[in-house]
Amino acid sequence: MSTHRIMARVLISSCALLISWTLRAEEASSLESEQWQFAIGLMFVNAQTTWTEAEDQNLLLPYFSAAKGPWQIGGDSLLRYQLYAKDDAAFSIGIGYEDEGFGGIFTKPDSYGEVFEGYDNPDGTLTAEAQAQWLLFAITASHAVNGEADTATLGANMTYPLFQYNEVFAVEAEIGALWMNRDFTRQYFGVSESQQDASVGRVFYRPDSALNYHWSISISYMLSEQWGVILHYKQQYLDNELLNSPLIDSDTSKQLAFGIQYQF
Repeated sequence: MSTHRIMARVLISSCALLISWTLRAEEASSLESEQWQFAIGLMFVNAQTTWTEAEDQNLLLPYFSAAKGPWQIGGDSLLRYQLYAKDDAAFSIGIGYEDEGFGGIFTKPDSYGEVFEGYDNPDGTLTAEAQAQWLLFAITASHAVNGEADTATLGANMTYPLFQYNEVFAVEAEIGALWMNRDFTRQYFGVSESQQDASVGRVFYRPDSALNYHWSISISYMLSEQWGVILHYKQQYLDNELLNSPLIDSDTSKQLAFGIQYQF
């Protein structure tokens, strides 16, 4: 997952594509980069989740981003600071929010299986993040800074520009993988002794660490200097450690997103 994580982070990452695309265009002016840059918009998302007997979700998500120099608020992190940036490499640190379990901010479907009856949804947590980029490659590490579980993830992605016309039209493809430690998989996909209920099929399950894979394609188009649209599609493939959970009944999640933004 590119930022990778299961459902909520996929949605947030989709929104972040709009923001990162905006910032790339704005970086052409070194003077403007020292001023505040803002982006607001809406994104419609259709998501097929992997939760047991869950129906597709249709979501309309607003978002906001602000950036000045090395600072960025919003996007794929709550707050991010770029420590180093050159033409072919960059390194940044930030604070994010992790809420990947069933019942998260954007992850609870309207209809789902009886296995979730009486299920106590896991709480989200703040995370410390670091990201290194070089050419087409990016590595992102994340670790919980509060909460009960010592969750951690490590993601690797390659983004390839398939086509680009000036700063107006672009097509990009991405492939990537996300490693999740044992605390992460047990927090969001395991079933503890206190949570088990055989009468609804929610049996005790303690997964080990897991590795998910994904690919995506995005098409972005600038309607004017301030308005832009993006179309984004992503598929993610779950590790067997997650698929064996009674909370999961599919090995593939799919997300289709269309967004419009205004930058100023």
